[in-house]
Amino acid sequence: MANAKQVDKAMQCINTLGYKEKLEVLERLVQLIKIQAQKKETLLKPSILDLKGLGKEIWKETDSSSYIDKERNSWA
Repeated sequence: MANAKQVDKAMQCINTLGYKEKLEVLERLVQLIKIQAQKKETLLKPSILDLKGLGKEIWKETDSSSYIDKERNSWA
């Protein structure tokens, strides 16, 4: 994270620019912030694929065919 001295130094540089150049800096900053926000949102967005393998140890010693047969028989 930037400290106050770095921000002050950046502002001093920006203050030396003309009006159009300051607008260019502002546009680039907005674009940079949007890109970073999208990346952060993408990283934080959960995926159904994150659940792959979850709880597999519970079923390790269970025969899937006999389990399904047992469940189907319980419906009748």
